Amino acid sequence: MTKRIKHTRGISNAELQRKKQEKAYGFDSHYLTKWRKHHVQSQEIHDFLHDYFVLNQCEILEKSGQFLSVKLTVDLDKALMNRPFYWHYLEKTGGEANPSVLNFVTDWTSEENKKYADPKKAKDIEKIHFGSTRLHQIFEANQKVSSHIRLYENCQNALFPWLCQNFIISYKCEKLKSVFLSVGLNLINGNIIEDFDSKVGDLDLKPKIADLSYTLHPFITLNSGLNRLENYVKEKLSTEDNGWAVEARYRLENEINLLNEFYEDDLNNEIYQKEVKDLNDLFTPKIDVRVLNGGLFYLSNSNF
Repeated sequence: MTKRIKHTRGISNAELQRKKQEKAYGFDSHYLTKWRKHHVQSQEIHDFLHDYFVLNQCEILEKSGQFLSVKLTVDLDKALMNRPFYWHYLEKTGGEANPSVLNFVTDWTSEENKKYADPKKAKDIEKIHFGSTRLHQIFEANQKVSSHIRLYENCQNALFPWLCQNFIISYKCEKLKSVFLSVGLNLINGNIIEDFDSKVGDLDLKPKIADLSYTLHPFITLNSGLNRLENYVKEKLSTEDNGWAVEARYRLENEINLLNEFYEDDLNNEIYQKEVKDLNDLFTPKIDVRVLNGGLFYLSNSNF
């Protein structure tokens, strides 16, 4: 299974830029699918920011409409605020830490938030949108620390261990189609389900287990679970319709036939050989699978 997606031919510049941004900054699995469907609406960015800071144990000072004020933790201040000398000084002197407060607005066109459009009234308030430096910085910090997570359903029940992995599957020829696949494995009974991210998206999940809850011991080890999920994806791909690949090979054959007619008796020409290689690289169908992220989820539900 490949680690990255390299092929970019056959897609629009806008689509190419979006994919480069996804690769560079890393999307939380739940929001990756939502943003593709809804073109990164301001409310979704606001929801992502709120969930991101809550899960990282920041204090929400104010939340109204699409305005958000948060007091960072020490770790997030170090990751986002670029104050290495300040923190070095505190560590040397033993001073009291004072993490930064960040204020965000994701929709400054609404009646409620129009006041933030005036720079004089919007001091220390950052306008966040897809493409803003701060949002990409948060994406990057998120990917560094949360490629794998552990979350507990906030309830007072026995919790079943679920292993989740989120994949990007790319079908490549002279065109590129990428799909998002979220798969969950129950580490007790071996049940595997798809769309795991959407099934847990509305649950109340916390980084710490609730009082009076307890986790059930898994029968399947993590390594075995990862192998099962990988084999599940391979089996799924092997049973899919391969008509797109057959058509791609047919187009490759036509392109090479046209090239042969052009060069005729000069098929040993170095330029011809290079063009044949380029055509094969471009049109030969292939499937790349990349693990985006994953984690352990302890849930009261043993089967969805």
